[in-house]
Amino acid sequence: MNDLRGRGISQTIAALDAAGIAHTGAGMTLAEALAPAVVDADGIRFAFVGWDGAGTATADSPGVAKMSQTNVCNSIKAAQKVADVVIAMPQWACPSTTQTSPRNR
Repeated sequence: MNDLRGRGISQTIAALDAAGIAHTGAGMTLAEALAPAVVDADGIRFAFVGWDGAGTATADSPGVAKMSQTNVCNSIKAAQKVADVVIAMPQWACPSTTQTSPRNR
């Protein structure tokens, strides 16, 4: 999705929206990327939040949410306000390796 930058992100989000699939972690702005995806299951609200170690979204450009302490804390706090359960999904691995860097351990 992020390989094609704005076009890839907008096309992916449009396809997810058309299929009724909630999404988080990427958006047309950083605020959209950090917004939790909320799903109700039998009256229990689950909020999903996600970030990437190589985040590219900014206040006015599309991308994925950078996994910074500020973004992680703010998005979890926002998710806690709208859900019973919060599920955090960090992504930091490089696609070309099976190893986790010492920073991410």
